[in-house]
Amino acid sequence: MERPPKDVILKLAGILTVKGGTNAVIEYFGEGGAETLPATGKGTICNMGAEVGGLLLQSSLSMKNLRYTLRVPAERIWPMLHAG
Repeated sequence: MERPPKDVILKLAGILTVKGGTNAVIEYFGEGGAETLPATGKGTICNMGAEVGGLLLQSSLSMKNLRYTLRVPAERIWPMLHAG
């Protein structure tokens, strides 16, 4: 059963505690995350990584994410990266 992204990071926070990931690089990967979660779900998990003190949080790139990234024209993505 697939869990909501928020449940994944809250479970991790329960295991590591608030400071358990301090100055650590945390990578999410595997069938339960990298391959099945949508990009927005991965973003939720990585953004909430500060709750465990993570220094850098990343998620593995799935083939689904890669196909989307290659299909979207760079002209659509570039302005979003520099908005602000």
